[in-house]
Formats: sequence, C-alpha cells, structure tokens
Amino acid sequence: MFITEGQIIGPWRVINILHKDKDRCISDVEIHNITEDILKTLDGNQHWVMKILYNNYEIKNILKYDLDKCKYSMKYPKESNYLSGSTSYFFWFVMESFDNDCSLIKSDTFNHIMFLECTINFLRYIHREKKIVHGDLKIKNILHNDYNRFAICDFEAIQEPDNTIMCNGSDHDHYYYYLHGCELNQPYFSYRNDLQNICFILWYIKLNMKYLPYQNNANHYYNKKERLNKLEELEKIRKLDIMPTFIQKFYDIITDVKWDQLEPPNDEIYDNLIKLSEVEF
Repeated sequence: MFITEGQIIGPWRVINILHKDKDRCISDVEIHNITEDILKTLDGNQHWVMKILYNNYEIKNILKYDLDKCKYSMKYPKESNYLSGSTSYFFWFVMESFDNDCSLIKSDTFNHIMFLECTINFLRYIHREKKIVHGDLKIKNILHNDYNRFAICDFEAIQEPDNTIMCNGSDHDHYYYYLHGCELNQPYFSYRNDLQNICFILWYIKLNMKYLPYQNNANHYYNKKERLNKLEELEKIRKLDIMPTFIQKFYDIITDVKWDQLEPPNDEIYDNLIKLSEVEF
C-alpha cells in the first residue's frame, strides 16, 4: 500500500504510520494515526487510528454482529461516514487507539483480573448473545492502555461455530491454530477453542515466553520445514507438566465445553471463570 503522510482519506487526514504487517497470508495491513480533516464533530478527547486493508471482512463483521456496541471490544466512531469507507485500492475503518497489545506487558505488572473479566465477558457476549466465535483470539488481539482498559480486536475471522477439523487444513493451519490453543484433531472454529485460547494467553504471560514458541513471523508461515519443526516442539511442550496451577484450574472448568458443541456454553461457565480469577489473583 502507498499511504503518505498528510493524505486525505474520507473525512480524515493521515498523520503517520503506526504499524505495518507484512507477515500475513491473506493481505497486508497498515494502521495509521489520523486527525479529522473536514468536519470537527467527533469527541476531541478520543484518539482514533485508521486500519487499512485489502478486504472488508472485519468491518462487515463489526456491523453485522453489533461489536461496536460491546463494551469489551474497541470503540468506533458512531457516524457512518467517519467509521469506514473504501477507495479504488483498499478498504479502511477507524477505531479507538491503544497504547500496546498484551504481549508487551510483563507478568509482574499484568492485571490478570481486569484482563480475564474483559476477555471472558467478551466471549460471553459473542457466544451467548450472537452465537459466534472469535476464531483468532491471541495475545496480540487483546489491547491495553495505561488506564488498565483492555479491549478485544481483530474480527476478520468471526463466524458461527462449525465442525471443521483442524487436521483437515494445511500444515500452516496446524501450526497457527495449535500455537494458540487448538487441538490437532478438533474443530478450531469452536466455543471451546475460544476459551482454550485464554489458557494459552495466560500461560504465555506467566512464563514470559520461556516455553511457548509464540512468535508469528514469515519464516513460520512460508517455510514448511520450520512449521513442522515448531509443531513437534509444541507437542513436546504440551506433554510436559509445566502448566501453572491457576491455569490448570481454568482449564478444568472449560473441559465441560465440548469441542464439537454448536450451542453456546452455559452462562455458569463464564461466571465460574470470572470467580476463579477473583480468587486466584
């Protein structure tokens, strides 16, 4: 993409680029700092950024499932002309700005209770009210700011649960979804996988990446040998008895949710997970 500083996109002016993701399989993504250019009607205290990409899947999901109304997801401009649009070359939408994602937070300063309340209640909302799954819940898709506000992002993969078995996909699917908590012979677009992803995020934070090869990079995506080596490494790690006790308790609660379950989990599951976080942390 060729977005330049000062460029006008809809009612916005681009200030500078914040993030450029070249490691994706589907499309490139850019996130830019922006400022209002034409009209001055939005809340001046809210800092917005613009996400630019080659498809409109994410913004369609945000609007279809009312994710802009969920307080556990990101905030978005309410006026449609400020929210999203397209050019001849790309789609764009505008969202709340955050300081960083949770991968940059150290374990000893991490607010586990607020993190878990946000992620669990977000899943409760999409699972029970919308009957959909996130499908890509990982540490880089949970954002955080200095006020200890957490929010879920990246809704491109959202869909209804299905029974597509992970091993039926490519070896890239094996690596990517297994990395984030799925089981090789289980459905990855499932309520259970969304919940299990939280276990792996907690594990990642607790161990400060000591055991989990959690990095997403182009070598792993495009190098088949590298992916298969990482799969073997992950399989060895999962067999080790190194999961911290509080994460094991969390894991024990979600075992009541079946991998092939097409109906949302009982509300009690989410309540018990939140209660556990309040006791353990």
